[in-house]
Amino acid sequence: MPQFSLIWETMLESGMFRSIAGLLSLGSMFDKAGQRKGRGRDG
Repeated sequence: MPQFSLIWETMLESGMFRSIAGLLSLGSMFDKAGQRKGRGRDG
């Protein structure tokens, strides 16, 4: 898949990958915090 690798390289160069990874790690952190508190608010 040459197209995918090209997109991947562009993402890495533009720092997009880093921001996506940051968002994912933030999301998992929030998820863990939510699990500790309990999911009463979510329903």
